[in-house]
Amino acid sequence: MCYSNRSRCADPASARPIILNKKNRVLLVCAAAIFAFAGVFSAHQVSAGSSHNVRGWAWSENIGWVSFNSADSGAGGGADYGVNIDQVAWTMSGHAWSEHIGWISFNVSDTAGCDGCSGSACQAKVSPTAGGGGRHEVSGWAKVLANGGGWDGCVSLRGANYGVSIDPATGDFYGWAWSDMVLGWLSFNGADAGAGGPYKVFTTASFGPIAKMECGGSSCSYGVCDNSPITTWIAYPPTQQCPICIYSVEDISEGNVACAYWQLSGPASYSYLASGAGQTINLGAFANKIVPGNYTLSLTVSDTVSSNCAAGNSSTATRAITIKKGIDADFKCTFDNPYDEEGEYIESTNWQDCTSAAGKADFTKRIAKGGVLYVKDVSSCSEEASAIVNYNWKFTIDGVVATANGEIEDLIIGKDNKIELKLFDNAGRENCMDISFRARSLPKWEEVPI
Repeated sequence: MCYSNRSRCADPASARPIILNKKNRVLLVCAAAIFAFAGVFSAHQVSAGSSHNVRGWAWSENIGWVSFNSADSGAGGGADYGVNIDQVAWTMSGHAWSEHIGWISFNVSDTAGCDGCSGSACQAKVSPTAGGGGRHEVSGWAKVLANGGGWDGCVSLRGANYGVSIDPATGDFYGWAWSDMVLGWLSFNGADAGAGGPYKVFTTASFGPIAKMECGGSSCSYGVCDNSPITTWIAYPPTQQCPICIYSVEDISEGNVACAYWQLSGPASYSYLASGAGQTINLGAFANKIVPGNYTLSLTVSDTVSSNCAAGNSSTATRAITIKKGIDADFKCTFDNPYDEEGEYIESTNWQDCTSAAGKADFTKRIAKGGVLYVKDVSSCSEEASAIVNYNWKFTIDGVVATANGEIEDLIIGKDNKIELKLFDNAGRENCMDISFRARSLPKWEEVPI
């Protein structure tokens, strides 16, 4: 086989490699390379060993073809070889083969010391989470062993402006690796811009679905839900009838999703098992299950159904969420005049819970049409505020609406009644509370002389 003996075909600082066009490449590789090139087309029809799940051919302008599996038609090396992706640790291992420079190792025991790295930093690996364009990034190092060509050299699989990646839908590799010794640029897919040829490296490894979530937007202006990967989302739990900054979170996971599991973990916990992808949850669903504090919202998706979607090929996305204490709207009721004859407030007035289910049930037993009912705000402000600054009362009595804005108000009871309170604190938070009830009519009576 003939090949170009240039030591470099591009400047590694350049974002795009400088390569020869397809016509010139054929002149360089000669007849033997054309044979190997033709073998690429039948790669999908050949079964590889179970220990080697990476297949196909990469191309270097400097040294020609690199085979990733001995089962590929036209491969050489005189041994059973291949490159493998561990589908648990997502590390790469094994050997590729070049007729002109020999073995290229993906074993961490060989790549130790590349560019001063040590330990796991030298490991060739695949990110289990899809990055830009929905592809899994390949990073770390491979190494040409001191054989064949009589030299060794490290091969970088990812740099600041280049890198190898895998499309999880097809298993096809894309992009470029780089070595500043002999190998130069190594192309993993002829479909890349400038690569010029129908060749590729691919894997039969199953990546499973990729968990992704995004914020569906906030219903109030003071929540934070902007989908930035580094921003902590801020929410206020809904209380009573008025929502306090509720927003939805949508499952936008990719791939074959058969199972989706949401979990909010923190001072209190909430979980929800969905069937399939595309589910949307609303933080309002957590209202009765959470207290203010710092939480982690996680979404686990899998191609296999299980109780928490951890079986099969699974993936998890997480997001930090802070639940803040919002303004809590509430009021109490009494039939006793809370003021003395001088108009001073009487602290000992018998105020009663009339908004909770139990309190309302007891309260309505004593309501009679035409009586006077007093209501008193007992709300609490949000954690950023120090005071309630505005009270908006709305009384709908037999269809007639009246309004008021004091801390304590009174109304004449009708047959059908609704009391609503909307309030604001000095941090700009708002909330409301309302109750509806029907009054009973007392029987008419008159004195009858005996």
